[in-house]
This record gives sequence, C-alpha cells and structure tokens, in this order.
Amino acid sequence: MVRGRHTLKFGGIYSRNSKNEQTPNAEFGGIFGSVGYQGQWGNKTGYDVADMELKNMAIVMNEASNITINDIRWRNTEFYAADNWRVNSRLTVNYGVRYSLLPNPYFADDLYTSFNPAAYSAALGNATCNGLLYSPGLKSNPCPAGTGGTPGPNRALWNNNNHMFAPRLSFAWDPTGKGKWAIRAGGGQFFNRDRLFALQIGGTNPPFVGNFTDPNARLEVGYVANRNMHWEIKSDVDAIRPADRLTYFQDNACTKANKLCGVDAGGNGITSGTARTALRPFGPMRGDNSLTYYSHSGQSSYNSLQVLFQSRFHRNSSFQLAYTWSKLISDTQLIDTPNNNLDFYNPGANRGPDQLNRPQILSANWIYNLPALQQQNRFVKNALGAWEISSIISVATGPSMTGIIGNSPVGDPSGTGSGGNEVPMRVAGQGCRANTGDSRQWFNPNMFTLNGFQIGTKGGEGFGVCSGPGNSVVDLSFRKNFKLTERVKMQFQMDFFNLFNHPQYLASSIGGNGEFGVNFNGPTRAADNPSSALYSDSAGNPIYPRSATAGSTGCGANHLASPTGTSPEIWCASSIVNTTIGSNFGLVTQSRENGWRQIQYGLKFTF
Repeated sequence: MVRGRHTLKFGGIYSRNSKNEQTPNAEFGGIFGSVGYQGQWGNKTGYDVADMELKNMAIVMNEASNITINDIRWRNTEFYAADNWRVNSRLTVNYGVRYSLLPNPYFADDLYTSFNPAAYSAALGNATCNGLLYSPGLKSNPCPAGTGGTPGPNRALWNNNNHMFAPRLSFAWDPTGKGKWAIRAGGGQFFNRDRLFALQIGGTNPPFVGNFTDPNARLEVGYVANRNMHWEIKSDVDAIRPADRLTYFQDNACTKANKLCGVDAGGNGITSGTARTALRPFGPMRGDNSLTYYSHSGQSSYNSLQVLFQSRFHRNSSFQLAYTWSKLISDTQLIDTPNNNLDFYNPGANRGPDQLNRPQILSANWIYNLPALQQQNRFVKNALGAWEISSIISVATGPSMTGIIGNSPVGDPSGTGSGGNEVPMRVAGQGCRANTGDSRQWFNPNMFTLNGFQIGTKGGEGFGVCSGPGNSVVDLSFRKNFKLTERVKMQFQMDFFNLFNHPQYLASSIGGNGEFGVNFNGPTRAADNPSSALYSDSAGNPIYPRSATAGSTGCGANHLASPTGTSPEIWCASSIVNTTIGSNFGLVTQSRENGWRQIQYGLKFTF
C-alpha cells in the first residue's frame, strides 16, 4: 500500500504444528556384551548384527518396559506492520513492529509431567510425584494418592508469554547525495521458540514411566550486534547453597563411629550421606543427588566489526576480502545440548566468551589473468600466455575454550554437589599458549593450578578465556587453456591445497563442547613432611600426618591442623595445596582432513 512517501505493508501467519517422535530408549534391545566368541567376555565383532549370527554366542541385552511416543503440538500466530518512509532523496527510514503469539508446546495426550520447585513439598520426601506438575487436560491427578502431583497452569505446564511485541527500526542515508556513499544502520527485537528436548523428556517422568563504491571497487564497513535474553539454561536445581558448600565438603568425613556430624535419635553418628542430604534443597526427595532443571535465565551478547572489499581490475581479474572482528559472550553454551552450568544460584558464574566465539575471521580470494602475449611467437604465446592464477586464503582464530577440573585427588572442590564443570585456579603471569617448541602442545601446562583453591568457592579461571586451534590455509591454483583444433580444447590445471603445509589442528581433539580436562596429581604422602599435605586449614596450616601420634592425620578436633589430630583431614580442610598438573595436558592429538599439503594436477579435454 503506497501513500505518498510511505510504502505500508501488513501481514500475518498462522500455523498448527505437530511432532510425533519416539523417546530414545532401548525399544529394540541394547547389546552390552557377548560370550562365546573366542571364549572371551565382551569380545565382539564390532557389529551387533554379526554377533547375533555367530554360533554359541550369548548376548546380554535389555529392553524398555514401554515405548513412549511424544505427540507434541504447538501453534504459531504472528502479525506485522511495516512502513518504508522515503523522507527525501538522501534518507529512507524503515520501521515496523511484529507481534508473536507463541504458546508453549504440549503433549496431545497430556501424558507427561514436569518438575517445578514451587510444587515441591519437603513433607512428601521422595514420593513419586513430589514437585511434579501434570496437565490439567487429564481432569484428575494421575499420581498415586499421597505422592504429590499438582495441576499445571495450562496443558504446557508453564505460563505463556503473551507480550511478544518486537519493534524494528533502520535507515539508509546518503551523506553527499551523489550516490557514492551509503550509511546504513538498523536494530530490532526478535523472538524464537526453544528446542523441544526439554519437553520431550517430560514424557519419561513419573508416573507414566518408571558501503563505498566506484566503477571497479566496493567497500562495506558495518557494525553488527545482537543481545539474546531469556535463553534456555541447564543447571542443577538441587545444588548446595553457597553458604553451605564448605560444610558440605567437610561433612564427607562423617561416619557412625566418629560422630563428627552429631548423633541421630538412636545415638549413632550421623553419616556423611545423611549430613550432606540435609544441605540439599530437595534432599528429602532426591537424597544426595543432583536434579537437572531447565530455565530461561541465560543471556548472550554479540558485537562485531564486519568489513567487505571487492574489486575488479584489468583482464577481468578480481579480488575479494571479508574480515570480521567480533566477540560473543554468554553465560550458557549456545549449542543444542549444553553442559550444566556451574552454579544454579549464580548463572553469571559461567559468563565469558562462548565456544562459538571466533574473535577474528579473514577470508580472501583473488583471480589474476596473465597477459595473452598475442604479439609473441606461437611457442611463447602458447607456453606462457593467458595463464590464470587464483588463490583462496582462510585465516581464523580458534574457538574459545575452558579448562575444567578432570581427574583430581580432590573431588568437587567447589562444593556445589553437582560434579563436573568446575574450573581450577589460574596462575598469574602465565598465558594460554605453550612455548615448548612442539606445536602440538597447544595450551600452557603451567597456566593452571589447584594450589590455593579455597574449598567451597569457584576457581579463579574464567570461562572461554583461551582460544583453541584455529585455521590458516592458503590454496593456490594455476590454469591454462590450449586450443588444439577448432573443435578440441584442452585445459591444464594444477592445485596446491594448504600451500605452506601449515598444521591444521582439530580443536575438538583437545576437548569437546568447548571444554578440556585439566588433570592434577596429589602429593606423595609422608609423615612429618609438610610438603606432603593436600590441604591446609582455615588458618593456613598444612594438614599432614605425624609419626609421634598413632593414626594421626594432622586434623584437630576444632577444624585446625594439630600434631595430635586424628580426625579425617577433609574435616578441617579449607584450601588445597601441593598439587601438580597431570600429563598430556592441552595436547593436540588430531588434525583436520586438509591438515597437510596436497597437490593435484590434471588435463581436461572438451570437444
């Protein structure tokens, strides 16, 4: 619709969507071991069907008790209005708004549940449906009486967002009015749906299953940015509260015999499992275990400078270069299946460059056509004239990666109770890259330590602070066309891939999902040797055994290191000391398929 200087647009879309998919399970049986082949347990051909065909082969397998089909349904309704306003010959403004009504998806048969902390009751303990919401479409509670179960707010079991108004604004301005320059800028808000996985697994919950231009060149320079809010984040909702984490770690020393955590009604010492369970928000239901929970508290931001240059010059030769300098920061992994965040109570603890972050990316290509040498003799013209030389150049920094505590003499030093994804301390003055003379030793073995780690806290290393292996490739090609007869032509071609034979290492060979394990070794334990201590107490005293006291651990009754102390050392542990980095740290073990120089040549005839 055109009204004077305004071009108006209106539109809408409505869709009804469904996805019927079987939940991954062992419906067809899972083979876990075989007996009989060469007389050894677990010795298989590597192909399960072949194992089934072998004579005297016994197979260990299992099968799910039922088959869950996720019949997921959702609807989308959206409207938009936009106006392209030509203010004058030099300025055009485009603005509009989109409204999205995206109700949350649900199961068509309503046979699923979802955990919600607000529905949890400590009085119900580990009852089957404690904390679970069920669909009001079932009309009645599907859970056994007295085991919990609360109707959700709707069939999707969580409230819809009905306020998705998304405005957009952009402009294009010619500062000179001569058509040589164009300055463009724009911004807007956008909404999209979550992936369906978090909903799908609800079907396995109880109770249903156990520009610059001239004639020859073009330059574009732009700033591109976005901010992502309410992104799906995955964490342990049953994690230990920050104030209880040191106690949670130390309570692992408690036994019936030592009674360090007090006594129960029968006079027996409270065990570590009971003491640690009491520190869990949902301990009566889950015991001393984690509980994965999905929420929308994740955020990310992307900022970039993007440059594009294109040019054509004599003899139809060309050059193109694209360069991006950017930074992508997030507090959760922006991938399909992220790892759990470190701290449910502090989503920002994971904030840092995301694994998709590639700070610098440069791509260039050029084609240069040599003179045809038409004025030279036939031999010179055919041998040296009209060659085409081309190249593709690709250079990029590697993905941002995070060192995660792997094998260590100290388990769960942050005391979150979630296990995994805990980061070590960063050694001051030590960079990420190694300087060993071996390019395969990508990360610096001296950059991390556990010494000085305060138990119950987050390590000092940030997330995504180091870049993994990137790529640096130059390809070069030579081509020459020969006219053999009026009908027959021949082309000679020689291609050099990775011309300079630069190693192209695979970042995932160091660690997957943007994380790499950092292993630590403990000290060699010896009596009367302070350097053999693994822990120090709250006053900084090393905790180590003394030969003068039988059964001495160096841990006194008042949580302090003592020559006569016999309590388990973790009972008074406050920080970690005397660890060393493990072997094979930060070592590249694999290169890409194009990780070495390749040369190809050939002749092509056309007639």
